[in-house]
Amino acid sequence: EAEATMRLALDEAPDHQRARVRLKELCVSVGEVHIADRRAEPAEEAFRKALELDPVDLGVRSAVAEVLLVRGKRDEAIALLEEGCDLAPENPAALRIVAFTHLTLGNVELASAACARAEALPDPRAETARLRATIEAAR
Repeated sequence: EAEATMRLALDEAPDHQRARVRLKELCVSVGEVHIADRRAEPAEEAFRKALELDPVDLGVRSAVAEVLLVRGKRDEAIALLEEGCDLAPENPAALRIVAFTHLTLGNVELASAACARAEALPDPRAETARLRATIEAAR
């Protein structure tokens, strides 16, 4: 009911940033409740609604990808994370998440390639160096 009310308010003022933020937060909260109840499908739906409201939110994008992985949708999860890198190409955190996901799935070469993209960005962070060491140890 709260979501319906928020969506109605957003329909009346689609450019109202505070309403968009609040609705996104509500969708994330609903998704987290579904995760706690071990209900992946409605969690995915709630997180996707949040992602529609803020496509560059790395936390929400990661939450959707995590649910997709749990549901066995590996390719879709990777594609969603890669899309996040395309939307924020200067964000090394997005690239590290892609690299870590590939590494977790056993795709060491793809993990290495994503990490290299993060390393090529200005001002690489210590997290990227640690990820590189982890990838090299997995070879």
